[in-house]
Amino acid sequence: MAGLKGISRRGFAFVALALVALAGSFGVTAIASAGHLVEAASGRYAGRDWRFIVVGRHGERCSSLSISERTGGSESTVCGADETVHRPWGEGFGDSARNDASTISVNFTAPRVFALRLLIGHPGPHPHAPTWRYLHTRALTEEQMAEAGLDGRFRFVVLTGIGNLCVEKVRAFDVDGHRLASFNHPCEY
Repeated sequence: MAGLKGISRRGFAFVALALVALAGSFGVTAIASAGHLVEAASGRYAGRDWRFIVVGRHGERCSSLSISERTGGSESTVCGADETVHRPWGEGFGDSARNDASTISVNFTAPRVFALRLLIGHPGPHPHAPTWRYLHTRALTEEQMAEAGLDGRFRFVVLTGIGNLCVEKVRAFDVDGHRLASFNHPCEY
């Protein structure tokens, strides 16, 4: 099960059930034992449909990014403690197209982070100059949190881009536009 990172033994059976429910049902909401799978975001980018889903169970939060394209698809799933995110920028998870034509990833932030300014690097065989992107974060509604069985608060962004992407610098802002954090982030490829 490539793409499973940080999953506990207790959560493995739960994630396996969720993956079985998701496989082949890209658009059908399945029910987990403690919470429902809730679609947090979805879209289409570079000819690929993507869907970000979350669910909670027994103090864990599992997040899944499903990507489908004409020649197949992929899914990345991460599970961890269902607790409030306190970092202005968290490690993300996602996938690149098989031919490295596009990247889609999800990154988590603290609930107070409403916008991010990110310097995006483009490593690889055909690197080009880094570019700044300004993104608003998203959050689940209270109803979605309850349906998913989640308690820990977080916001998130979905990054999309052509080629391999990495975030080199992060600037996090609150709802009033005040800077909360500013730091360099090492690209890991």
